[in-house]
Amino acid sequence: MQPVNNSDGTFNYTASLFHEEPNKYFAYLAGGNFALLFIIHLIQAARLKTKYMAALIVGVLLEGAGYGVRILAINSPFDTKLFAMQQSLIVISPVLIAASQYIIMEKIICFVDTAASPVRPSLIAKIFVTTDVISFIVQGVGSGMLVASISTYSLGNNILIGGLVLQVLCYIAFISIGAVYFARTRTVPTDDGGTWRRAYKALLASCVFVLVRSVFRVIEFAAGYNGPIASNEKFMYAFDFALILNAVGILLVFHPGMYLKFPAPKSYRLVLA
Repeated sequence: MQPVNNSDGTFNYTASLFHEEPNKYFAYLAGGNFALLFIIHLIQAARLKTKYMAALIVGVLLEGAGYGVRILAINSPFDTKLFAMQQSLIVISPVLIAASQYIIMEKIICFVDTAASPVRPSLIAKIFVTTDVISFIVQGVGSGMLVASISTYSLGNNILIGGLVLQVLCYIAFISIGAVYFARTRTVPTDDGGTWRRAYKALLASCVFVLVRSVFRVIEFAAGYNGPIASNEKFMYAFDFALILNAVGILLVFHPGMYLKFPAPKSYRLVLA
């Protein structure tokens, strides 16, 4: 068993679940970015009256909280519960972000043209939010077992992978529906020049960011906590933090509330050949 301290009295991070000395400044940067995005998204939601962004806003808050707990875990690297808590918050929060994405797509389809949708619009949010809740519960159970004790850590990790795989599969189906809808409507002219497509492209880009991040997490957890990915936090910041930051940021720059002003003008109702 490796000693918990180096000869100079500093923490021996290689003996902890971090496997290496983590960069505390990265954690501060990540937490600060999500805190800022949380505040701006909250203001935008209030200003544009977009209640459907609530889940995303809570997800961003949990992301920031996750990196805040990560800072505490870095200061106490042998506190297993702190480590598992920060991991759980960062891993689970995108599920809430996805919930808002499902509702945004349904609203865009209802705003533009329901006939072009390969799935009845009223079912999109119901189906995918339901699978999102199931995925959230499964990941929550797995995360809870990670926090509980070392003896349940491995089982909790496997359950967490199951929840992530479910999220990825449902997400692929969701993006496929979105891609089909966009292909059917992208060339049909509207009087406004198709400004709604900016929000739709931003939504699809946001979804792709979350999907890539989720695939990364499945690969990471499947490789184990002693694997090369989990042992190098740079992967987490590149394939989790950066991707989720972009997923949330693009929906702020192209906020759906700026484009979807109900009721939709009649000129937006597309007629497909």
